[in-house]
Amino acid sequence: MMNIENSKRTYVISINENLEVSVVRTENNKISMIEASNLPTILSIRSKLVFENESMILKYLTVEKDSKYMWISVEELINKLDNSNEIAAIKYFWDNLEEWVVDKKVLDSYSFVKALRNNDISVLRTIPKSDLHNHIPYGGSREVIYLLTRYKVPVLDKKLISIPEMNQWCNDNIKGKLTNANTDYALRALAAFIQAKKDGITVFAPNFGLCARKHFDSYDDLIYFIQLLKETFSDCMQIYPELCFDRHKYDPKNDEDVQKLLESGVFYSIDVTGDEMLGVKNFAEYYNMAGNLGIIRRAHVGEFGDSSIVKEAIDILGLDMLQHGLSIIEDRNLMQEIYEKNISLTICPTSNVMLSRVESYESHPIRIITIAGIKTTVCSDDILIFDSDVSNEYLKLYKNKTLNEFQLNTIRINGLNYGNNR
Repeated sequence: MMNIENSKRTYVISINENLEVSVVRTENNKISMIEASNLPTILSIRSKLVFENESMILKYLTVEKDSKYMWISVEELINKLDNSNEIAAIKYFWDNLEEWVVDKKVLDSYSFVKALRNNDISVLRTIPKSDLHNHIPYGGSREVIYLLTRYKVPVLDKKLISIPEMNQWCNDNIKGKLTNANTDYALRALAAFIQAKKDGITVFAPNFGLCARKHFDSYDDLIYFIQLLKETFSDCMQIYPELCFDRHKYDPKNDEDVQKLLESGVFYSIDVTGDEMLGVKNFAEYYNMAGNLGIIRRAHVGEFGDSSIVKEAIDILGLDMLQHGLSIIEDRNLMQEIYEKNISLTICPTSNVMLSRVESYESHPIRIITIAGIKTTVCSDDILIFDSDVSNEYLKLYKNKTLNEFQLNTIRINGLNYGNNR
C-alpha cells in the first residue's frame, strides 16, 4: 500500500491478490469515490517514469454510492489523460511492488504474472498452484518414473481421437512396464505426488478409481495407502482425494463398499468417467449419498459428449463441478445455468488438444467460458501421457494468447480456494 498526500486529502493505492489496483481517496476519515477527472493530480508522483501499456484493471472504490464499484481499464484511462506520465504513480507502484506489499498472496500473483511474461517455467514451478484433475496412475512425469524404475516411458508423438485409443497406448507403453503387477499402481501413485510437489502444486485433488481396489488386499488397505500419501506430503500441499467410478464398470454388488468408502471421510469429492453416452443414472444414489455427506460432486461430461449430456448429468447428479465440460459453449442457456449455480470446470488444455477435442490452444473454449464469468481451474489430467504439468499448461495458454496473464492468475487463485468449497 502506498499513500499519496495531496492538500488535506490522502490518496491510497493498494492491490489485491487478483492484481486489481485500488485508488481510494480519504478525507476527514471518510472514504469516497475518485472521479476520473481528478486522476492527473493524484497520480503525478514520478514524472520521469513512462507508463507501459498494462492489462491491469484500476478499481475506484466508492462507499458513498451504495458501495458499488466503478471499473476502468488502464488502456481506457490512458485515453482519458493528455499526458501518460500523469499515471506514473501506478507504474511506479507496479514496478516496485515488493517495496510496498508484504502480503504473500499478492506477491505470488505478481511473480506469476512476471514469470508468464518472461516465459520462465522455473519460476512458475515455485509459485503455489492447484491441480484438481489428476488421474493418479498417470499423474507422474517421465523423469520421475525413470528415476524410480529406470524405465523410459515413450513420448506420445501424435494426436489421438478417442479414450479407447488412449487406453490402448497406455496398455502398450505404461501399464505393467514399470515393476511387477503388485507394486505398479502404488509406484505410479507415488510418482504423481512427487511430480505435484515438484511443480509447486499446493492444492492437490488426486483421482483414485474404485477399480484401484484390485491392487490391494482390501478397500481398507487402499484407504490406508491414501492416508499414508496424505501424511507424507501434507507438509507441502493440501490434499483432497477423489473417488472415481467408471460408467463401464457399474455393479450394484459394489454398493456396500462404495458407502463404506464415502463414509470413511477420506474422499473430498467423487467423479465418474467412461463413455458419456452411457449416461449417469446408475450412479445417482452414490451422488445423493455424497451430497448428504458434504462431498463435492463432479463428473467427466462435455469432453466428448454434447451439451445435452452435460445438462442431464447436472440434473441427475446435482453436480458441483464439471471435469472438462467443453461442450457447454454450445448452449448459452446452459452456460447461464452453470454460472448461476456457481458450477466450476476443471480444464486440461493439452489433454483436450492431444485427444483432438479442440483444434489448438488458441481456439480452446476456456476463453469463452472464462469471459462468461464461469469459474475454471487449469489442470494436468494425465502428465505421464500428455507430458505437460500445470505450469506448462498456464504457459501454453499465455503464449498462445488464449487468456492474458491476469485472467490466468485469477484462474490460479480459483484453484487455491478449492478447500473452501465444502
